[in-house]
Amino acid sequence: MKAVKATGKINMVGQLSLDYPIKGTLPSSVRVIIVWEETETEVNDFWQQISEYQQHPLRSAEQLQQELKQSLTEAGYDSREKIVDLVQDIKREISQERQQKHNEILRCAQNDNHKETALKLSIYNSIASVILSIASSKESP
Repeated sequence: MKAVKATGKINMVGQLSLDYPIKGTLPSSVRVIIVWEETETEVNDFWQQISEYQQHPLRSAEQLQQELKQSLTEAGYDSREKIVDLVQDIKREISQERQQKHNEILRCAQNDNHKETALKLSIYNSIASVILSIASSKESP
């Protein structure tokens, strides 16, 4: 994944056009983060929303716990075992996503002939895998 800073304009139908082409890019879908100057009205609206939010009463820890329990039960997680399985599934997904990112970096480093960087990343990945497997085995009931 690459990131580029560019300027452009959004037209009346919401289409973005860049001020200048980005060299080396091919026609493809992209993700865009749009940054613009806020007007005084937008800033005032933001602070008004914050003020209104602050007027909501805070929930107690007990209320939050009951709401979480109810939400989990409604979603089918009605036992400790199912919740533990859910948490372990989420941890596995996070681990897989991290591994994919590291592998992507490794491939890029190899493609760019940065063998020293690739070796370091390979060692890092191996160490991370060992640490994750140790952590997972300690968490298992």
